[in-house]
Amino acid sequence: MHAPSLLRAARLALVALVVLAAALATAIAVTLLGRHPTTALAAVTSEVSTDPTGATVTIDARGTWRETGGRGGRGPTGGCRRVWVRAVAPVHLDRGGTMWNGRHPMPSKPTPDSIAYHVYCGGVYVTSVWLRPSAFTPDQGTARDLALRLVTRLPYPALGIALDPSARGLAGLDSYLATTGFTGRIADRVSAFGATVEVEAIPTTITWDPGDGTGTVRVPFTAATRGLLAHRYERRSPGYPVRATLDLAVRWRTPGGAWQTLPPIVRQASRAYPVTAARSVLVP
Repeated sequence: MHAPSLLRAARLALVALVVLAAALATAIAVTLLGRHPTTALAAVTSEVSTDPTGATVTIDARGTWRETGGRGGRGPTGGCRRVWVRAVAPVHLDRGGTMWNGRHPMPSKPTPDSIAYHVYCGGVYVTSVWLRPSAFTPDQGTARDLALRLVTRLPYPALGIALDPSARGLAGLDSYLATTGFTGRIADRVSAFGATVEVEAIPTTITWDPGDGTGTVRVPFTAATRGLLAHRYERRSPGYPVRATLDLAVRWRTPGGAWQTLPPIVRQASRAYPVTAARSVLVP
């Protein structure tokens, strides 16, 4: 075979390879873009609002927001529940054009935190829009669940017990019990799933069990006293099991919202405290 023939054959093979690669890329893109929970139908009336402001929504693990309250569309689609499906790629669906197998790109991202969504109304595709996560108002269940998870991850210090005298107590004389570790309010703030919540845990009381059978005593917790308690042991012991239980009041809120309570948090600490008999010493 002559050199020109070989060159033509190589060029034809290269063109065929490029066409095949383009077809494969298009097929992959179409497959990926089709992964959303509702069918992309022809765009419906523009009277459907794509703005989630004022609508109460929930979110699933795939980042899809579903309207549970508020008004979606007017006119022929009035009363529909809207769905904002997070887009795999920033393109419009079934809107004509020559790119992406009949789907054309959306405008450039307006802000760094904007996310592309395909908007549906009653299962019918409306359009694709850029939205910031803060545009969504999650229902109280979503925000409260986020707060509950955040509470478990607060930086709680280890609760400890400080005693005075520290090594051993003296029967018939006061010993002083206090806690270590906690000093006051613990708080954090997090944004996830389009919701921002703030939580705080505040130490309120310490319940002491001196371990000598006299019962428990509850005292207020402050940063200054840390639940300080004076207790007199009447008998000696190789080690009284002293126990401290700290109660923390927990609450949460969304930005600008009212505080709402969560189940309290409890932390405990214990240690053995030996008590010996006091001895009299004669001084000449």
